Amino acid sequence: MILSDEDYLEFIKEGQKFALEKLKDYFQNDVEKEVKKMKQKFRAWDKRDKEIYLVDEINWDRGNFESIGDGITFYRGAEEVELMLSTNTKDKTGKEIFEGDVLQIDYIKAIVRFGQYRYYDNAGKDVLTGNGFYLECLNVMDPDCISPYETDVLDKAEIIGNIYENPEYDQNFVGFRIEGE
Repeated sequence: MILSDEDYLEFIKEGQKFALEKLKDYFQNDVEKEVKKMKQKFRAWDKRDKEIYLVDEINWDRGNFESIGDGITFYRGAEEVELMLSTNTKDKTGKEIFEGDVLQIDYIKAIVRFGQYRYYDNAGKDVLTGNGFYLECLNVMDPDCISPYETDVLDKAEIIGNIYENPEYDQNFVGFRIEGE
């Protein structure tokens, strides 16, 4: 079969169109999966009622929380609610880990924090900085009281509380905190 130049160009265009549609579908599915993975989840600590709520959505009214979804409606100023960001990881029992949770990892208790931190590496010789989730160890002295949040230890980690419902954990830190944190 011999194609004319016009038929050949039309054949190529149709092939390109087909390939582009397939690529679009493929990447669209990947992008949608990645966006779902990146969706931030929160819990909220209501300082007034001393309750933790899972947050489905946040509705604001003139700078105040009006509701946080799932039928939970209250009117609170932003200073009356503490939002806790999910790490998108789970402890050894399958429970989702949030900022402010206290983990038991072997003999170490650690608070999950989010922000900028300093830690020691290379047997304490190097001082490094990081930004993101980190563990603030409660029963470990400097220089090893701060550790990057490494998901490979989570198979041994178990949530034993959080700093809002169990404030004694936050008060028992024995290491050095950077001023202003």
